[in-house]
Amino acid sequence: MPLLLVDLDNTLIDRAGAFGRWAREFTEAHGRGPADITWLTDADRDGFESRERLAAAIGERFRPAGPWRELHQVKLWKWAHPPARRAGFR
Repeated sequence: MPLLLVDLDNTLIDRAGAFGRWAREFTEAHGRGPADITWLTDADRDGFESRERLAAAIGERFRPAGPWRELHQVKLWKWAHPPARRAGFR
């Protein structure tokens, strides 16, 4: 029998913690401080902000080099790797 696990409240995976770690790494890589970590966390709205809007807002605030389409498709979501598969789990 197939099993569907849906994590709507961060109980299965600590999404907020993962995003916070990514935000810290991202701001450090851009020479920014704690206020920008808070800004990123607020702008993310616990994952309720769309990827496109969040990427656009980050582009406005940080102005990093490179295309923003790539940021929202790759770099912005590098923290959101699926959990490792365990033996016997498909």
